[in-house]
Amino acid sequence: MPNISALSKKFNYRVIGDPDTQITGISYDSRVVKPGDLFCCIRGEKVNGHDFIEEVMSKGAVAVLIDNTDNLPPCASAILCEDTTKAIAEISAEFYGNPSDMLKVIGVTGTNGKTTVTTVLWGILQQCGHKAGLIGTLAYIFDDEVIPAKHTTPQSADLQQLLARMAHSGHEYVVMEVSSHALCQHRITGCKFSAVAMTNITQDHLDFHKTIEKYQEAKLTLFTDEKYHHDSLFPAVINVDDPASSAFINAVNQPVPYGITNGMYRAIDITLKGSGTTFIFATPEGNFPVEMQLVGTFNVYNALAALTLAIKSGVTAKDAVAALRNIPPVDGRFQAVPAVAGTPAVIVDYAHTPDGLDKILTTAHDVAPGRITVLFGCGGDRDRGKRPKMAAIAAKWAEKIIVTSDNPRSEDPTSIIAEIMTGFTAADLGKVTAITDRATAIRTAILQSSSDDIVILAGKGHEDYQELADKIRIHFDDREEAGKALAEYGKNKNNSN
Repeated sequence: MPNISALSKKFNYRVIGDPDTQITGISYDSRVVKPGDLFCCIRGEKVNGHDFIEEVMSKGAVAVLIDNTDNLPPCASAILCEDTTKAIAEISAEFYGNPSDMLKVIGVTGTNGKTTVTTVLWGILQQCGHKAGLIGTLAYIFDDEVIPAKHTTPQSADLQQLLARMAHSGHEYVVMEVSSHALCQHRITGCKFSAVAMTNITQDHLDFHKTIEKYQEAKLTLFTDEKYHHDSLFPAVINVDDPASSAFINAVNQPVPYGITNGMYRAIDITLKGSGTTFIFATPEGNFPVEMQLVGTFNVYNALAALTLAIKSGVTAKDAVAALRNIPPVDGRFQAVPAVAGTPAVIVDYAHTPDGLDKILTTAHDVAPGRITVLFGCGGDRDRGKRPKMAAIAAKWAEKIIVTSDNPRSEDPTSIIAEIMTGFTAADLGKVTAITDRATAIRTAILQSSSDDIVILAGKGHEDYQELADKIRIHFDDREEAGKALAEYGKNKNNSN
């Protein structure tokens, strides 16, 4: 096991106390610290890890990572640095043997599409005979283990441990979502990527970044900061149809543009259906007919990103396209709720940004035989500026709109709904209903629809909970609630015949 001196030397951190103190683990949560751990004192928004030094040392932590010595007990061993958030990432990578050096790590960033692109790419690699792990919003997956995801991109110590486990179990690839928070909070410091991709940049997380420029700047560091790259010629797969693409293309040595309108890798002759999509995948190596189960133009872009990354990671275009045919829809992403004949189609999707909602409703408009009902809300304690924008988008595409709760967190759900409602014009209000309770709202949306209508339940997707005040989570799943309502719909229809 390494000692604190060995872990610190590379980064010129100051060692306090016994430099030979051996570390057997790394932790940052005082509730789960183990004997032999280096406890990293991270300054969070509400909690400061430095306040728990005496507690964790009483539980067996043998050293602490700190940015000041105010709470350090006499004779304690410590590593002193300027920024513990960055240092924990660097030290974790060193502790676990820099596992990304032993793997081909593929990172995907962007506002929308990260989960679908990474999941589809992971499926392609697996089907083509490569051992691959997946790290993202839905779960962290390797071998036969599925670990529920706490964050889109794990905290740095957890991430390095995951990568080490994957490397030691013989994985060749790891496909990973890279969030803007992860980039700003140094969660991926210590990781080197063999390829990266940008899906799109639209409004999101402005509660954290404050401006869209700062948000884009955070995403851009994955492409510009050399510490993340295995070499200077790593492929950077970029959606050239996105307005933000020029900043990314100009920032890298080897841009690989994809798109529908433009790009080195393109989709042409697109046919959209309710059951899937077909197109021709035009590449420098030739054209390949694609059949996939994913629905909608937005998923054509997602498929293009996954296919292009697969090719740039060593898979032939022919094999990648063949594998894509077998990839099912991604959990909570334009996911149809099972139903019987004679009931409306119900689609659950994670769309929680203006651009995401627009893409989902555009797709519904392309494939729906009847009217569109959309149900959505907005998360509490998050970017408030997008609330009226989402209302305007819903009004543009849907014949019926139900505004409801999402994850209200510490905010009053009725206040969130009131802010959303300001985005509707007077002419829109006739088709808008506000129902605070999400279960009641879902039931109403389905029971008031005709059998040839499509009902879009937006915002929560794969989530099986609602976040309330004081970080309370209750079980809630849009798919379960929709299933109950569809069963009631079918029963009522049969009784009326």
